[in-house]
Amino acid sequence: MNQSERIKVIYIAGWGRSGTTLLDNIFGQLEGFFSVGEIRFIWERNFIGNLSCGCGKKFSECETWVQIINDAFGSAENVDVEFLNKMMRDYTSTRRTPLFFLNRGRMLSHDASDPYRLALIKLYKSISRNTRSRVIIDSSKFPLYASVLKSIPDLDVYVVHILRDPRAVAYSWMHPKAVNNDLQGEEMERISPLISAGLWMVWNVTLSFMKYMTPKRYHLIKYEDFVRSPSSSIKEILAFAGESEHVLPFLSEFSVQMKSNHTLSGNPNRFNNGVVEIKQDIRWQSELSLFYKIFTVVLTWPLMVFYKFRL
Repeated sequence: MNQSERIKVIYIAGWGRSGTTLLDNIFGQLEGFFSVGEIRFIWERNFIGNLSCGCGKKFSECETWVQIINDAFGSAENVDVEFLNKMMRDYTSTRRTPLFFLNRGRMLSHDASDPYRLALIKLYKSISRNTRSRVIIDSSKFPLYASVLKSIPDLDVYVVHILRDPRAVAYSWMHPKAVNNDLQGEEMERISPLISAGLWMVWNVTLSFMKYMTPKRYHLIKYEDFVRSPSSSIKEILAFAGESEHVLPFLSEFSVQMKSNHTLSGNPNRFNNGVVEIKQDIRWQSELSLFYKIFTVVLTWPLMVFYKFRL
């Protein structure tokens, strides 16, 4: 397949609470770009759970997604959701990470007739076709899902690895956050600093390894650098993906004019629209206990030193 015929995907990856949703939303404002949010979970959260699209409508009632699904599969009823959801978990679960390294970063199967890959090809092609988008923004975050997408010849995947100080991430996971506009009163899962630090290491080591597999398709950005200079960071990522000429939605260096995106899942900030202010959340510096700060550093210091975070 010619390079020009492949569907370009900017894949935003990184451990949760690292700014992936904000980055996704900003890219979704650009002409020719279409944000799908955490589409990895489409089978469970949207086909089964019928959670809301970023536009505010239920997945089954969003005209954009109904058109995409009908074009890709004939109808939602034709999709073996339980089977595809199981395959998604089997292929992309974090517990499979050791196999990823043992196989030198390659998927264990390269069978073009793999039903999970075939379903993804149909889905991504339909998204591109029905939204007339040149670039799909996928913020599914998971390292192994990036590996699945990179193994599909029809997709031209650019991995943007966003990395945030693990102490700030641990602090964020400790505090409540509303799930979305579907379940009033419900909160996102809270994660202990132990689990957050452990997964921060596993995910970011795995994503860093991708740099050595396909260096021309990997770009690292620190969250702290992004919030200090948002527009410059966006321009840098666009240049990396060969998409440098765009009118950006910034009203000023730290404010963005947001319209609704058709994101499927993710941080509830995906529903934000209007003028959105970008500022660094540094509450962890004064509110995270010294014990948890030291604890997190002890678990993550090798990567913190490698990426030059201040200990």
